[in-house]
Amino acid sequence: MLNAYLWCGAAASGISYRMETKQLIAAIIALATVWFAATLLLSPENGSAPPDVPAVAPPDAIGAIHAFRDGMHTLSGTIALPTPCYKLKHETVTLESFPEQVRVAFTVERVADYCAQVIVEAPFLITVRASKDARFFATFNGRPVNFLIKEKTDLPIKHPAEQISG
Repeated sequence: MLNAYLWCGAAASGISYRMETKQLIAAIIALATVWFAATLLLSPENGSAPPDVPAVAPPDAIGAIHAFRDGMHTLSGTIALPTPCYKLKHETVTLESFPEQVRVAFTVERVADYCAQVIVEAPFLITVRASKDARFFATFNGRPVNFLIKEKTDLPIKHPAEQISG
């Protein structure tokens, strides 16, 4: 069996420490494994958000005020987001059927890594041309959510940010 010599700080005083080759290789592999695991787990590039940026869970329901005039539907409301680090976006798709189905896909995009821990009401205003009897459905980050729509009889519908300020 081959012996390998490992010289430590005591080598200057003439003291040597011997280790079996297999033990030396095992020790190096163990240290490399610990270093790799620590680097992987503590790296900010591992795909997870920083600890102060919580993931955005879909709400149980999204509420909106609805009005219809001259072939145009208008929906407005707000969605609570966990921090100002997120920006709310939406896209509408009208499916050809009778009555038409309008699918509103809400998505949330992270725009900053570190923000104050305060819930933010993100406003939305949607206008879409469809028949008066159109049906509305919503998703939030790809997951279906209840879309609670309340009819508004007096027009115009203001953007939610305008309703708050005046």
